Amino acid sequence: MPPPDDAPSRRYYRAMHGRWTSDFVLELTDPEAFAAAPLSFVDRLRFRATFVMCRLLGPFTIETEVDDSAASTSGRVKHRLRISKWRMTMIVSVEEMILHEDGRSVAMDGVQRMLPAPWTARRFAGARATIADDAEHAEYDLPLFGIEVHQSTSVIPTGLRLVQTTTFFRAVVDLRRVVAE
Repeated sequence: MPPPDDAPSRRYYRAMHGRWTSDFVLELTDPEAFAAAPLSFVDRLRFRATFVMCRLLGPFTIETEVDDSAASTSGRVKHRLRISKWRMTMIVSVEEMILHEDGRSVAMDGVQRMLPAPWTARRFAGARATIADDAEHAEYDLPLFGIEVHQSTSVIPTGLRLVQTTTFFRAVVDLRRVVAE
């Protein structure tokens, strides 16, 4: 059963409905933690390539879309994220958020794809989020290619601020709403 319309999770995702975009830079913050991270050889190369490309070529583009049109009946919200450089897709993640009856807790299931093998999908389940009572902040714990990412999301005057951290990287992204033309 979906949470009521006035629940924080419903208000939060209703306000997030639509398309968002920003520059995206992934910053290596702790090389020793990166070396010790439980990553496969290929995933370590993916991260290393992303760090180097961001430093040498400048920011990537992040595009995200939230669809809460079915939340009132199913308690489910769809989310799609794409990170690209020069229109070449680097990462795609498609998730479904399941809003819990308590009005604050969210479970997430999804699939991620990343270069150099975008045809290889990694499914995940059990990611979680907690929406603040004010419906303007959320805390996420998300899997990303074998590691856990903590994401804090906050409403800011220009849109949304995402701060993603692990033991070895950090990304701060200020998303702005895409206005339909």
